[in-house]
Amino acid sequence: AVTRDSSNGWTIYQNGVSQATATDSTSLGSNSVRDSSLDGTNNGATSVTGKINNALSFDGSNDYTTVGSASDWKFLHDGSTSWTITAHMKNVESGGDKHYFGTGEDPSTGGGLKLGSNTAGNFRIYTLDSSANIAGISYSSSSNFNPTDNTWRHYSFVYDKDAGTFKVYKDGVADTTTGSMSAFSSATNGVPLTFGKNPSSVSGSGNTYHTELDIDEVGIFNSALTVAQIQSLSGGNTVSSLNDNSLVAYYNFEQTGTTLENQSTSQADYTTNLSGSLDEFFVNSDALTQ
Repeated sequence: AVTRDSSNGWTIYQNGVSQATATDSTSLGSNSVRDSSLDGTNNGATSVTGKINNALSFDGSNDYTTVGSASDWKFLHDGSTSWTITAHMKNVESGGDKHYFGTGEDPSTGGGLKLGSNTAGNFRIYTLDSSANIAGISYSSSSNFNPTDNTWRHYSFVYDKDAGTFKVYKDGVADTTTGSMSAFSSATNGVPLTFGKNPSSVSGSGNTYHTELDIDEVGIFNSALTVAQIQSLSGGNTVSSLNDNSLVAYYNFEQTGTTLENQSTSQADYTTNLSGSLDEFFVNSDALTQ
């Protein structure tokens, strides 16, 4: 057997006993790179002190951000896989029809996911088909579940395909209200994931519904996180600390300027053009004889 550790050290084992080692200093190195394809554009949101280092603040007037492309986020509203969205939020404007983030809700943009509030000031989350009819998730939170005070609150929004459920967690505790479920629409297209306003309005369709909001440590996973993982994040650990292979995108808002960098990684292609050397390589004379 051959193994490689996190420091790019290689070991050859025979019958469970280490027989050879090597230190990799080639250009292979770590086989993961930051996935810039899910970077986004910040349109006016400002950097503020966050739950962990910096956060983004939307003024409720004209700020918003978009990340990735529509096809990147189709899994959030077509029911094809489980998913989780996690974030720290505070100072959220409630009351009226507000959009915190999502992938669209207007028929002209093919429906999508809306995560925001209803006129009562409670969370309103649903997925829509291309005719803007509810298809999949429909959820309205218990009262006082929104982060409307001046305190950072952690939220996890979890769709579990296998269980057929949708749950929302506030500071690691599940809301007693759960979402109702119906058949999803696989034809739904949506728009790029948008924070701070109605996603459909990015393409010029529908009202803007800008929302005042501070947000930090956004993680998007293509799995249903466990309660233990959710509580780890709500306890102040970073998204990256989970080391979860289902992480699709991670925004920690530590950058300044107009580019919003995704911090998740993807596997690099090292099948060609390697360069470098292997140092401190030795093989026991009997290591590979059997």
